Amino acid sequence: MNPKYLQMCNRVFGDKVLQSGVCLGKRIGLFEAMQSKNKPWDIATLAKETHVKEPYLRELIHSYVSSGLLDIKDSKVFVPDWKVFNEVFVSRDLKYVSQFQEVAPILEKCFTEKGPSGYGHDEAPYVMEYILSLRAFYNNSIAEELSEKVIKVHAKKHADVLDLGCGSGDLTIPFAKALNASKVHGCDFSENAITSAKIASFSVPNLDFSKQDIHKLPEDWTEKFDVILLYDVLHDLQFPGKAMEQVMRVLKKGGIVIIVDPKVSSNPSENIGNMLAAQALTFSTWWCIPSSSCNHGSGHGVGWGWQNKEKFLTGIPGLEIKSRVCLIKSDYNFAYICKKK
Repeated sequence: MNPKYLQMCNRVFGDKVLQSGVCLGKRIGLFEAMQSKNKPWDIATLAKETHVKEPYLRELIHSYVSSGLLDIKDSKVFVPDWKVFNEVFVSRDLKYVSQFQEVAPILEKCFTEKGPSGYGHDEAPYVMEYILSLRAFYNNSIAEELSEKVIKVHAKKHADVLDLGCGSGDLTIPFAKALNASKVHGCDFSENAITSAKIASFSVPNLDFSKQDIHKLPEDWTEKFDVILLYDVLHDLQFPGKAMEQVMRVLKKGGIVIIVDPKVSSNPSENIGNMLAAQALTFSTWWCIPSSSCNHGSGHGVGWGWQNKEKFLTGIPGLEIKSRVCLIKSDYNFAYICKKK
């Protein structure tokens, strides 16, 4: 028996988010398939063997690699010690986080080859509500740091500010309060989220919200905004290239766009032992992959990784990355500060 692997498995089992990820793998028959042919697997072959969509499976497996549950060599994954794995995860009762349990029937269908391509907030709000509850404690600190250490340092003007993909406004509201001399607008594709944001923000005079499609923003917004924020949004987008074309159109010349995304490596081997990456990739399996896969979109998710995102951003005509910073000293909040030339 491998004592180090036993310790790692017990650590995963003790984390309710990561345990939910293992529970999902068990439900879709992943581990049964892997053990039936005890060999290293490449993800594409394993997806065919289990009859699931490759982007969904890749994100889930990369979460396992990050936590140490699976090992990876030459792009192939394997369980280091099946005896330990079975002792920890087969002999014990695995459970989803309650919010994940609500969405699990939909997600499990999305995993299947002929299942739905994905789902959005209004179809399955429970996971996002759970994510928002976890980050609620940090919103004021993030909003203050965005205001004082990013916008007021890098933006020549910040009279008009746009929060794209604002959700229910959990960050937009403290953000607008921190920028009380600016006019802040939040928009999102979810009708339910915008309704919640409007109710929660009734006492904030410099803030308003509207339902918009990030891939087709209003024509009269052209060169309207000094600052645009995409907080935990870019990797969720179905068509990020099209969305960034819209961002560049509505951003003023010399304006800045702040893109905040988890700092998870595009190379799964570099995430080994990174429990933050394991959690982020697990959340992504439930939310980001389904969201970005809707309408047969990108399917990027968190596993797209910071290297691929940086390559993507540097390829946008007229956009220059000016700085990079981890807000509140957290890799969950890795910010690119970009300027429109």
